[in-house]
This record gives sequence, structure tokens and C-alpha cells, in this order.
Amino acid sequence: VIGKQAFDSCNSLKQIELSSNLTKICSGAFKSCTNLMEISLPDSLEILEGEAFMNCRSLSAIEIPEGVTEIRGNTFEGCSSLTTLPPLNLSKVVYMEFAFGTCSALTALPTITVSVVNDCYGAFNNCNRVASGALNMYNAFISQATPPSNYSGTFLNCGSDTVTGA
Repeated sequence: VIGKQAFDSCNSLKQIELSSNLTKICSGAFKSCTNLMEISLPDSLEILEGEAFMNCRSLSAIEIPEGVTEIRGNTFEGCSSLTTLPPLNLSKVVYMEFAFGTCSALTALPTITVSVVNDCYGAFNNCNRVASGALNMYNAFISQATPPSNYSGTFLNCGSDTVTGA
């Protein structure tokens, strides 16, 4: 476990390799590490708590392991250098509210595999350069056996390929 706000605002941190048996990154652990460019999340990771990487403005790429079950509020919000995301297998993720909000450099949303997302409120809100992928992602969310109970604002102000009010 990486504790709450463990490296908060550590601007000298540029890259980090995490333990291969890490299961949880707590709230705000790397929040506002503005020079953090690279992080490799281990396959053992299950929980990304809120604001874990919020405002890591230099973070340019991220891969989320398939075993992750929670991407809590604002996890990657404000990561303004994220231009693309790889295909996301989030088949175990239940919560992802505001997960990638205000990632203003994203131009396309990837294919996504979901099956149990219950809350994706604001997940990609204010990603205003997104020109493709949002509609396909929206369809993935609502096609689950049990659609999310809260998907309001998932793609609010998300660019040209969105569903109004979704």
C-alpha cells in the first residue's frame, strides 16, 4: 500500500517503479507531482483511490492493470499531458467517477471492456479535445448486464463525438 498523500506535490519525482506486489494506492498519493512523467502500475494493483495522480501534468502515458476494481474519484483528473490511453480492460471496475476528468490533451477515447461499472459519473468530463471514441465507450457502459446507476456527465464537454447529457 502506498499511503495517503505519500508523495503529494513531490515535484522532483519524474518516474517511479512500484513494487510488484502493490495492491492499493491511497488517496492523493502522487497528487500534484507535476514533473512525474512515467509510472508503471503493477499487475497486482486492485485499488486506485481518489486523486491518486490528480494534476500530474507531465504524466503522458498510463496503463491500467486488468485486476483493478476501483478507480475512485478524480484519480487521473487534470493529467493534461495524457494524449492517448491504451485499450482499457476495466471488466472488474465498479467505480470510476471523474477518473479522467479534465485530461485536456486526450484526443480519442480507447476501446473499453466493462461489465460491472456502477458509477462513471463525470469519468471523462471536460476532455474537450476528444474527437472519437466517446460514443463507443458510452455504448459499452449502457450495454452491461446492469447499466451504471450513475453515468450523468460522463462525457460532459468532451469534444465532438459525445452524447448530449450522457
